[in-house]
Amino acid sequence: MTRTKIFLYSLLLLAIMVLPACQQEQRTAPVGQDGERVSVSLSVDVPHYAPMRAMQEGIDENKIDRLELLVFNEEGLMADYALAKDLTKQNDGKYTFTARLKPQSSPCVIHFVANRNYGGTDSGRQYLGRKESDVLLSDLVTMTEVSQKKSIPMWARYKYNEVQENSNLGEIQLLRSMAKFTLDCHTGKLADVSYTLCNSYNCGTVAPFRRAALPDLDEAFSVEDRVPTVPRETFLDNGDAGLGWYASGASIYGFERRNKVAKPISCLVIRAKYDGATDYSYYKLDFVKSANRLERYDLLRNYWYKVTINDALAAGAPSLDEALAGPAVNNLALSEELQAYPSYSDGKGRLEVEASNYIITHGEQTLTFKANYYPEGSATAQNDKLQIVAVRNATDYNAIKGKGDVSIDNTTGQITATLQPALIETSRISDIIVGVTGDPDLMRIVRVEVRKPYNYELFQVNGQPAVGNAVTANVHGQKGALSFVITLPEDFRAQQLPMRLRFFTEHFYPDVTTEDVSMGKFSFGLAKNGDKLEGRPCYTTIITKLPDDRTLECTFLSNKSACTETIEVVSVENLFDTQRVNVNAN
Repeated sequence: MTRTKIFLYSLLLLAIMVLPACQQEQRTAPVGQDGERVSVSLSVDVPHYAPMRAMQEGIDENKIDRLELLVFNEEGLMADYALAKDLTKQNDGKYTFTARLKPQSSPCVIHFVANRNYGGTDSGRQYLGRKESDVLLSDLVTMTEVSQKKSIPMWARYKYNEVQENSNLGEIQLLRSMAKFTLDCHTGKLADVSYTLCNSYNCGTVAPFRRAALPDLDEAFSVEDRVPTVPRETFLDNGDAGLGWYASGASIYGFERRNKVAKPISCLVIRAKYDGATDYSYYKLDFVKSANRLERYDLLRNYWYKVTINDALAAGAPSLDEALAGPAVNNLALSEELQAYPSYSDGKGRLEVEASNYIITHGEQTLTFKANYYPEGSATAQNDKLQIVAVRNATDYNAIKGKGDVSIDNTTGQITATLQPALIETSRISDIIVGVTGDPDLMRIVRVEVRKPYNYELFQVNGQPAVGNAVTANVHGQKGALSFVITLPEDFRAQQLPMRLRFFTEHFYPDVTTEDVSMGKFSFGLAKNGDKLEGRPCYTTIITKLPDDRTLECTFLSNKSACTETIEVVSVENLFDTQRVNVNAN
């Protein structure tokens, strides 16, 4: 169990797939001739997520009130549609149906769709001749529809060699289009407990589909090794205006999402009164694996995500918005919201790293940084407890081969990583997970990116753009102006900030009357530049915020009537190549 001193409660997070994947097997029916419609029979199995019957707004997760059959021929085009009849409900989520289909003497595919209406008023004729993917993905399930109809759309896809009179299509196992979430609270320190699902999509697809598998439709519609099918990123409101709040033990249903890489993440938020308090506290819960907190769950249809609260030791955030803006209480160390802070305490000790983000741009073969561990109440580092938990590759191109290429000095806390060489077209990225022996909750992510230097989208002086990292500008008279316009590229992330830009110049100074807040204030000093050991006059600004348009502007003025020199604009962190401004007096 996880115990922390920041939000101070522990939980167990389990994800259980209740419905087994249906077998995409060939089914053979008696041979016959094409002709008028023939009668077929089938049974449908809707296994329960679990025995629990609590439902979101009265939604019945096992209900089938309509079943449609969409038939596609060998060319993958829709050839027939039928609405199943003679519904008979059996025990344990089973139903039997009959249907009237056109006979098929060649192999075909049938999509079984429950609780939707593809037939409309036109008996499905509007879809005839269309591709499988076009038909199944053109119809989106919305949360509004699910709440109104009190049922969840379901789907299955089966292949048949033929369909003839009295064919038995077998037992069809349907896949629900939504995931299920439940919360169980087992601590008396939290009263009046309710919870909600936040940052959740307002719609989803009837069927799972992987476009990357095309043109193989069997693989594209496969229920094995699934990834979330995301139609569009449109979110429900959070809190009362969204799904609302549900009592502990009740179920919430939501659409699937690629939560491993999502921003913001989909999460549960608990609302409760802590230890006799009259005001509510709010706790944000991430979908991370209890056995491996380095890995977040994707949200997949027909999975059941069950969260159990076992303890609570302190109040949470005072509002829903503040809880959502902060780190998840069950994923503090690895939370995106905490990565900007190099020091972190879990109440038992403090782990600090020199920095949590490194960009390597000039061919360095190694990276060194320091970490320190301080037990609670101690000012003396105990770095013998530091450990490298893992090296996690964030892309297909890793900056560090593996854990064996990272070493730690358990006396000084110095960590050394051997780096892969930079690629021309893309970045190499790896995460070093630094942890503490005996405290699995105390971990820090150090992201390492190896790449070529960034290229400015635009580096312009007096309306002239730089070419090959150089630009020429003409200045006339004292207080002649150099107007800089610098646009950062799209792949430059806010996590790279703060960034320092240094202007080496003998004869120019910043115009404070046109100061751009995005650039920050300039400070004067002497600094080394390249191989020149002597300090050279320069002005330095620190960029702490990424402008919406990614553009930085500033103006420098000449301090004499005729200024001829080469100004160098240097990225102190080596994120960009040095830009040279050749100034001519005219």
